[in-house]
This record gives sequence, structure tokens and C-alpha cells, in this order.
Amino acid sequence: MIIDSHIHLHLDSATDDPDIGGKIIRDAMRCGIGACIASHVIAEPSCGGGAYPSSRHLREANSYAAEQARRNPGRLYFLVYLNPQNPDWKQELERGVENGAVGVKLWISLKNPHGGLEETVAVLRRAAELKLPVLLHVFNRTGGNLPGEIDMMEFAWLSRTVPECVMIAGHSGGNWRESSGMLKYCSPNVYWETGGSNPDRGMVDGILRSCPPERLLYGSDAPGRAFTPQIWKIMESSLSPADRDLVLYRNAMKIFHIPEPAPWSEIAPRNLSVPAGEDEDHYCFCGKYPFDRRRSIPPEELERLLAEHGIRAAYTAELDSIFHIDLPESNGEFLARCSGLQRIRPLAVVNPDAHNWIAVLDQAASGGFSGVWVSPAFHCWELGSPRYTEFFKRCAEREMPLWVNCGFGEPRFFHPSLKLCPVEDSEIGEFMNTAPVNAYVFQGKMPPENLPRREDCRWVLTPLTDFGGKLKRFMEMNPAPGLVWGSEFPFRDLGEVREATCTQFR
Repeated sequence: MIIDSHIHLHLDSATDDPDIGGKIIRDAMRCGIGACIASHVIAEPSCGGGAYPSSRHLREANSYAAEQARRNPGRLYFLVYLNPQNPDWKQELERGVENGAVGVKLWISLKNPHGGLEETVAVLRRAAELKLPVLLHVFNRTGGNLPGEIDMMEFAWLSRTVPECVMIAGHSGGNWRESSGMLKYCSPNVYWETGGSNPDRGMVDGILRSCPPERLLYGSDAPGRAFTPQIWKIMESSLSPADRDLVLYRNAMKIFHIPEPAPWSEIAPRNLSVPAGEDEDHYCFCGKYPFDRRRSIPPEELERLLAEHGIRAAYTAELDSIFHIDLPESNGEFLARCSGLQRIRPLAVVNPDAHNWIAVLDQAASGGFSGVWVSPAFHCWELGSPRYTEFFKRCAEREMPLWVNCGFGEPRFFHPSLKLCPVEDSEIGEFMNTAPVNAYVFQGKMPPENLPRREDCRWVLTPLTDFGGKLKRFMEMNPAPGLVWGSEFPFRDLGEVREATCTQFR
């Protein structure tokens, strides 16, 4: 059994769909979720929403959420969404309670124009009087938070200022690695929630080093996030079955004072065809990522893991080489370590912005490598620039396939010293208009919907699995983009993307 403690009815626009709650619940049940706790946060300012929503918007949003909960009794509950800066927040809170709210949702509007939190403190005190838990959006963004957004240190201060209020830190503070030691600064009535970020391998075990399972909640942040990748964070952890139940639903029952959901009746299968090539991995890495404490994954260990997961061929770049200056040496050492391995297809890392790119490409083409890995995102060059025409021409002449990386991991929480250059759709459009015929695989980016299809361009489906319904929608396009499988290992568990895909299709 699972209770999802953090979903939304819509994120980007208002809606008059009378069955949106039912649709979300039916999608949730395919993942074993028995009930969801929703708020109606709309990010689009033109609808009256945005970071500091108007009183009128909040009345409409909360009325809509209450109606969806009434239509789905025992399956959908709602949180009354408030803007502490609105002078009538007390009236909206009381109205929410009258309509059956099981808690309060606070998003970004927590700080006043002077950066103070006095209004938010008042909301928390009133919620405590009403015995309502409060789910707060908490984030630690690389490069600084949005105006009004609070970080974990500010959340901890709020919890100490109003210790009588049950408070939930949404997203585990965003950057869970920075947040993981902060629980000791919070009051005892604080809980953490896991939803919203990528299914980072080892995330929950990392949080559990300082947060006991009695104070951790599962949440997805759906539909902005798909259910299965968020559940996977819990399932791949080392939690015991009893502690897993605490995180997945028993803590939510206690905090929100709701009963255990009734079992579902039998779920009709969708019987949709998943993309071909399940036994290949086009988004795989080994070695050591230098910006966190994950241990190095040597090629021979990756080979064993690939066999355990039934992956026949993994087109693999080495993380050490990606962040290495001496690429000929680094690529050569990686190729030697892959010698004799059957499942790893080594890719040579090439930076076309480096002065020695011809020598590195010649080394890659001399034998042993299955293709070339390039990253305009991490090596900070513009994919569509004419400056790199000669590079792509030489790759095509040597019949060297290219894996074009547009990022990996969670860019909102990168180490500040790591510069990431986002690859824009316009760059990809320029590239597709000029690149010679070859074989290209794009990693870490959704296929742009407004660009023409090229038969020699394929896209790793991984990012499409993170957002509810995205993969299915792309598969139904005419023409559909060419998709290939990829795990994003070691940033994700090797089996996560496959499970997320099969849940959507089967």
C-alpha cells in the first residue's frame, strides 16, 4: 500500500476538467498507490497563480481541489493552498477547513518584500491551533533560490519558532545532500518528504543516515513527476519491509489523520508496446563522478551488473574522462580496462572545442571504441555553431557514431564549480539542418516537438519517463521520434527506467 503525500492537480494552467482527480487516481493505482494528497498550485501568473497567487486564484484553486476530493472519497484528499502575504489568508484557511482540507500547502510566497517570514509564522501558528500539518516547498538551488523561496536553514528556523506545528519539508530540501544533516536543527515535529527530484540512486539511504524512517514520507510531486521513478527512490533503498511501510503510507496516515486506503480492484492492463531494444543501454557511465561521494564503478563491476539486469550492450562513457584534460591518455586507459568485456561498448570522450580534437578523434577511430561521446552541456560549446562543422564531417567520414550528451543528473543541485551550459532546442535545430548523415543518439534531453525528424537521430527515452504521460504521448506522435533505452547509471539504478516505462505501457 502507498499513500502519495505530495501531488498537484495541475501545475501550468487552470482547468475545468471535472475528472482530473479521477484520472490521476487511476494512473496512481497502476503503481500501487491507494490514495493521494493534493494541492492545486498553478505556476502560470496569467491565471492569477505564480509564486505569489492572488486571493481570487486561491479561492478558485482550493474550491476545485475540494471538489475533486469529494468526487474521489477515500482516494483523494486535499491541502488548502495559502499565500501568507495575502491579508485574507485566515478566511481562506477557515474555508478550506470547512471544505475538508487535511492540511495546509505553502509554496514560494513565504517571504514578504523585506525578506521576512513573519506572515508565514502566523500561518504556522494558526495551523497548529487547528491541528493541521503544513507541507512547505523547501529548496536549495545551486546559484540561489527564487524570491520568496525558503531553504532548509530557514525551514529549520521556522520549525523552532513554531515547534507546536507539524511541518513537512517538501522535496527533502531539494538538494538532499546539503539538507541531510539539517534535521538536528529542526523541532521534533518535523518530517521530510522525498518527491520532486530525479530518482537519484542512493538518495533515500543517504537521507536515512540522519533522518529516521519514522520522520520520512513518500511523495511524488505528480503530475509534474511520474509516480514510478519517485516510488523507486524508496524501493531501491535498504529500508526493512516494516520501515518501508512507514515511509510509503503509515506516516502519512498518522500525520494527515486519514484511514488506510481500501485495496484496489483488479487493474485492466493497457497492453501497449514498449519501445524496441530493451536489452541495450545508450545512457550509461562507469568510473568516478568527482562531485559527490559515490564510489567509482569499474568496468568489470558494470559488466556484472549489466548481466544481472539482462542488458546485452551498454554504450558507455567514463566519468573520469569527461572531467579529464588529458583525453588521449584517459580514453586509452578506459579502452584497455574494457578489453575482453562483452557487454560494455566503450565510447571515446572527445571535446571538439579542445585544440587536439583531431588527435583524439583519430585515436577513437583507430579501433576498439564503439563510437564517440560529446557533450556541449558539460564542455560548454554550442552544438549548432559552424565552428564544429569540420568535427562532425570527420566523424561521418570515419563512420563513427556519436552520442550527444545534453546533461545528466539533477542540474538544479550541481556543485557550484561545475558549469553546465543548457543545450537549447534552437541549437539542436541548427545542428539537424547542417550535420552530415551519420548515427546520432541524444542523451539527457526530450525530443523537441517542433523540429523535423531525421532518421539518423535517436533520443534516449530516460527524461520522458520522469514526467507523467510524456513517454506515451511521444510514442503516439506521427511521426514518432526514434527512441532508444538508457539507464543514466550510476545516477539512477539500472532497473529504474525500465520499470517506469513498463508501468506506463503495461
